Amino acid sequence: MKRLIQSSALPSRNFVCHHVPLRTLHTSPPNPATIASITASGPPPKPPAPSADHVDARVARRRKQAELLKRGRDMRAVEGGKGGGTAKTKRFWKDVHVKEVEGGLQIHLDTRPLRRPNKEILTIPKSKPHLATAIALEWDLLVSAQQALRHHLIPMTSLVSRALDIIDDDASPNPSIRDSIITSLLRYLDTDSLLCWAPEPKADPPGYETHKERVRSLRSIQMEAAQPVIQYLTERVWPGVKIVPALGERGGDEGCYCGVDGRAAGVGVGGVGEGGVGG
Repeated sequence: MKRLIQSSALPSRNFVCHHVPLRTLHTSPPNPATIASITASGPPPKPPAPSADHVDARVARRRKQAELLKRGRDMRAVEGGKGGGTAKTKRFWKDVHVKEVEGGLQIHLDTRPLRRPNKEILTIPKSKPHLATAIALEWDLLVSAQQALRHHLIPMTSLVSRALDIIDDDASPNPSIRDSIITSLLRYLDTDSLLCWAPEPKADPPGYETHKERVRSLRSIQMEAAQPVIQYLTERVWPGVKIVPALGERGGDEGCYCGVDGRAAGVGVGGVGEGGVGG
């Protein structure tokens, strides 16, 4: 009993640990937040609500974005040969081939013959098999029907169709296509750079020192470069026609055009015929 009393009188060896919050050591004094006093009376205002116009514009923008994404997916699917797209963004034909008929050669898109802008069937003479193959290759390289509306993607088709239009127009009682082409071409004769030569050089004044490398004038160099072309035109293309410089005294003279006009009126398109397109 005595030991129990003595042990209870001794200090307890169990230490109580109090949790003290950690505080960062710094040298600046604390700066408490300053809260402004409420001066307005009544409840706070309502948050701003989006207007109906703003919602409509946002919906229209999202619809346009979705349409552009769909169009891009269709174009990629068409180019990859997986179908998809609308009538303009995909081909309506699978095979392109040249078919020999009684009147010549025709290009068929599957079973449909290729037609000209005037709805006539495009027919190539049998003597032009390479021309027919070139046109078929143009249409075989197209990936959509919309590309057929771009003339730079089907240059041979456009050229042959134009030549056939000229042939049909020449056979009509009042032809006009050839005359309009000639009139348009004659407007460029006076501006052809091949015939725009520098003026004749003036004589050097007395005592003028000439450079040792200056042995020829610019006009003589231009004449030498143009002479082979002029000779070919006056001997092979337009025999008897005289071609003069555009900047000379007779440049722009209507009399210089008479021979060219008459010769141009007699130039044929070869029937997509002989010696013309694909000749």
